[in-house]
Amino acid sequence: MHFEKALEATRNDYISHIENNPFFEKLRSGSFTRLQYIAYIRETYHLIHHTVPYLELAAEKISGKDNWLHSFFSEFAHQEKGHDLLCVNDIRALGEDPTEVLSGHPSQGGWAMITQNYYLATVGNPVALIGDAVATEGLGETWAKAVADLLETKCGIPRNATTFLRVHGLDDIAHADEAREALERYGHNDTYYDDIVHAWKMTLQYYGQLFTDSLALGDLWATNRQDHSAKHELVS
Repeated sequence: MHFEKALEATRNDYISHIENNPFFEKLRSGSFTRLQYIAYIRETYHLIHHTVPYLELAAEKISGKDNWLHSFFSEFAHQEKGHDLLCVNDIRALGEDPTEVLSGHPSQGGWAMITQNYYLATVGNPVALIGDAVATEGLGETWAKAVADLLETKCGIPRNATTFLRVHGLDDIAHADEAREALERYGHNDTYYDDIVHAWKMTLQYYGQLFTDSLALGDLWATNRQDHSAKHELVS
């Protein structure tokens, strides 16, 4: 009941920031580039790299106060450990140096989600992280395998470079169910419900920005490589 109500409350955000994002149209048309995919994996790595720490901080904050939610965050953190290394492996499978690709800070969308979730885990209301979990795990459940298939069939990305997406396409089905269960458990409290829905809405907006960032960064890399190649030819 609470989940269905929250789903309806976030529907327009999902359509605007996710469904209508050019990221997916480029995938379907086959115009999504190898460098845009590498940029997406880069931004995803930075996001996933921080997932375990903020979940552990949330579990610590409510330790002794709410055993069910403490277990939810702790188990979620345990299940996510090492998933950032899948991104590293995918970058390496594409023939790129992970150290070089992953250097620097995440772009706008990833940065916003990371800072939001650390805030909720430490200063804000940790219950609101359920909204982020429902949003992100729902995206993985809906899109991860489909995106991996499109990358292979439409964009020429080898299967061994889509391991992060394929693992999450399977894992996120169960994770999404667990997140929805958490929403049903805490949604009866009006304050908790409002905080969960707000985090859900913001996460959809930020994830849409992560997709947009990936397209822009991939294009920037392509331009820089073309410029470097042109300069090399002039010198030669």
